[in-house]
Amino acid sequence: MRYGVMPAAACAAVSCAACSSGLYASVAAGKPLYAACGGMLYLLDSLADKQGQSGQMQGLLPGHARLNTRLSALGLQQLD
Repeated sequence: MRYGVMPAAACAAVSCAACSSGLYASVAAGKPLYAACGGMLYLLDSLADKQGQSGQMQGLLPGHARLNTRLSALGLQQLD
């Protein structure tokens, strides 16, 4: 995976069970989940690159993200 690029093929690399089993166990135990920047993208249902190719992410936070050609949604984001 290159900086600033998240092709659909790279999504499989970050969605491995060994990487996420601890996250799922923590959420199931009712522990708070904190994420920032790419970590929040990692927790979403899916992520699409600038060309529209989408890949599955962890699915711990409901939502879908799309990378844009310019910066947007800067600053803190919160889900209540």
